[in-house]
Amino acid sequence: MTERFLGAAIISILALVAGCGDSGTSSGGIDCSAVTPKGYSELSGAFSKCTTCHDSSLTSPTDRQSAPDDVNFDNYDDAKASAEDSIGQINEGLMPPSDQTQLTATEKTDLLNWATCGTPQ
Repeated sequence: MTERFLGAAIISILALVAGCGDSGTSSGGIDCSAVTPKGYSELSGAFSKCTTCHDSSLTSPTDRQSAPDDVNFDNYDDAKASAEDSIGQINEGLMPPSDQTQLTATEKTDLLNWATCGTPQ
């Protein structure tokens, strides 16, 4: 099993387990009433792995490694705007690309909780 597949599987399982049988479950399968998500500022380590490509100060396609211009994580407002789509990319094992520094299982869980449970600052 590849590390990327294993990471996506762990996140999927955590999302399912977190939401089992609870009426307060979000559409992401997480019971946000039982989770206190870390804020954007507390996730700087995880987001730093994203900003090697997804940083608004990177302007050329080469510097951004072809990352879309409108998907940035170097500031709260942009990260919040891209939260839902980004979690989908992480869960599918598409982000970060295999040639980039990978998120740990804890970082993935923290980002999933952040994106699903209100994107606190």
